[in-house]
Amino acid sequence: MKIAYKILFFMLALSLPVIANAETVISTNKTVNVYAFIGNGCSHCAEMKTYLASIKDTYNLNITYYETWYNADNLKIMKRVEAYYNIDTANSGSVPLLTIGNRKFQGYASYFNSEILAAITSYTGDDAAYVAILDGAVTGENNTSNYITIGVAIVLVVGLYFFVKPPKKEKR
Repeated sequence: MKIAYKILFFMLALSLPVIANAETVISTNKTVNVYAFIGNGCSHCAEMKTYLASIKDTYNLNITYYETWYNADNLKIMKRVEAYYNIDTANSGSVPLLTIGNRKFQGYASYFNSEILAAITSYTGDDAAYVAILDGAVTGENNTSNYITIGVAIVLVVGLYFFVKPPKKEKR
């Protein structure tokens, strides 16, 4: 019986890289919603758009642009987003304003690229409350858990229990 537990644990240990890689595959295949508030004629906005276009296909980005300098409706949406992110009113209306999940980037320079990529790769898709703000209807957050990580943790605990558990003494 002890050998069966060791074999089970060994098989589990061998499958961990596959399970861990499954999470990576899932995260790289998901669509990442990106919302950008821009102004036509803004040089920083143009640089940001060029950068986003260069990584759009690699990271499966769904980019929505809101031009705010010449579109009053988009400016109203931007004001709701600024309130959602508690953006200081002194910076209100500044473009570009880029949002990815629960991350925001106000302004743009190439040194933001690594932070933007971090926001993209850590994107969970839990932006229902944010999308509701864009649509003008505020709702509660849609909070989901990472079930793969929880499952791996449970399997590890159970496997360790059976591996470390002392064998039963046989009656003579």
